[in-house]
Amino acid sequence: MNLEENFNAQLDLPELSETVAVIAPDFVSVEKNLTSLGFFTPSSKKIKDAKSKVIQFKWNLDGKWSRASVTIVPAALYGLPITADQDKWLAFQKLITDRREEGKPLQNPIGFTSAELIRVLGKRVRTGKNYQDVGEWLDVMTATTIKSEGAVYLAGKKAYATDRFHVFDRSVSFGRELEDGTIADRNYVWLSDWQLENLNNNHVLPIDFETYKQLKNNISKALVPLLQIWLYATASERVFEKRYAELCQHLNIREYQYLSYIKQTLAPALDELVTHKYLAGWAIEKASDDRSYKVVLRHGEKFYRDRRRRLGKSDIEGARHLVAGQGEISFPALDEPNRHAERDLVCRFYMERYGQAQEPSVKEITQATSLLAKGAAWAVFLVEFSGRQGRQTGSFPNDFGGVLKCAARARTEYNSQNKRELTHSLDQARKAHEQAHTEAYLRYLFAFLTQAFAASLPEAFAVFTAGETRTYTFHQHRSAKSPMSAQIIEDFYTDAERVRRLLDFRKERPQCGVLDFWQWDRQHNPHPFAQIP
Repeated sequence: MNLEENFNAQLDLPELSETVAVIAPDFVSVEKNLTSLGFFTPSSKKIKDAKSKVIQFKWNLDGKWSRASVTIVPAALYGLPITADQDKWLAFQKLITDRREEGKPLQNPIGFTSAELIRVLGKRVRTGKNYQDVGEWLDVMTATTIKSEGAVYLAGKKAYATDRFHVFDRSVSFGRELEDGTIADRNYVWLSDWQLENLNNNHVLPIDFETYKQLKNNISKALVPLLQIWLYATASERVFEKRYAELCQHLNIREYQYLSYIKQTLAPALDELVTHKYLAGWAIEKASDDRSYKVVLRHGEKFYRDRRRRLGKSDIEGARHLVAGQGEISFPALDEPNRHAERDLVCRFYMERYGQAQEPSVKEITQATSLLAKGAAWAVFLVEFSGRQGRQTGSFPNDFGGVLKCAARARTEYNSQNKRELTHSLDQARKAHEQAHTEAYLRYLFAFLTQAFAASLPEAFAVFTAGETRTYTFHQHRSAKSPMSAQIIEDFYTDAERVRRLLDFRKERPQCGVLDFWQWDRQHNPHPFAQIP
């Protein structure tokens, strides 16, 4: 491996966190729309004063861009659905996942006892308030309206709907009368047609419910389902970026102007996601316009580990090892993303442009294949370059193929960037090499100068040597009482100090033709600096 390859290998290594106990995952299949469209708002208190919550999107449908939005219209009595409602929704989805028989479609009504839901949540079944909360949750899910303007996806029809929806068309609590006059022995829920359609067509997200229940922060919980989408689209790059303003809109949280306030709001949630390995790290940085901010999230080891488990692969299969420095570093391999590089590249374009992943068309896959043939690093750079240019000029490519129009300008910047990175790597390597061999060079200097002066200036050098001896003896006698003399004695015979004195001796005498460090390195060093070929 030459020096350039070695540096690239080191730069590609993800940061590794400390080893912690891993909770056995319990994957729950959750209907995708509700969690990805911002139905639940991260909050610990009921939000009763909000009239609505609006989130805007932009989709690419059959090569044409269209705007979309979803409006969550809350029930006046209960307000917007919050984190506690999402907890119960995921627990309800777990009950469905556990009971559902393979190959059989889900049908209404779905019955469950409040105690079952409370147990799944890990709460006390003998606390009356928990039963009251389940009843209120049924009311919230039945009464809240979703107004979709091309945002809710209907998996059966493979289309985005413009309509008004409810999650539950109807719900009956324990002890209430059913249509046939009998008294309900449990809670019954009638899922809306679009919910049944999506669940039966596997339009779902896998959520590790056991780890989710360990989370305490409301924003953390709201982000978990979203990360399943966002991180998947950028799995091969191991980093995802989201504009801060868009994140605030999605989470329905206050947007701050100052970085300190932004971190104060988001840091507890993002740190908790790092603790549970959803993320490997995070940062809040200036966006390309140098005015707004973006949130940068690095994929955590849990993301890759969970994907391998869902694919039936062992953790050993997913580990690569690279010996670097003093130890062995291991990190997860990108099995699936590497096999789907074309799809990932197209998804990256959509994430870069709109922050929403889209399934690529056949034409886009073909375009991505052609682009990747010129190098994966170049392909990713071109997509990111088109995004930066679009944000600066306000003119984005209409579709993935449009990035090719930026190729000429991007290639110039790409070559310049590679040259800068290579130059920087070379400079760092030269500094490290010089530092590592400085002592050997100083020993060479001392031996060379001593021999040269003794041969060319024997009398002057003899006087200089005698003076050196007197100076050492003087300070040696004073070292017990004088800290300065003690330091002089300590440094007197170090290579650097001896060479300094010899060079001072040379200042008023003829030059000796001494080699500088890099001349010595090329001519005399048994381990000279290896230039990049």
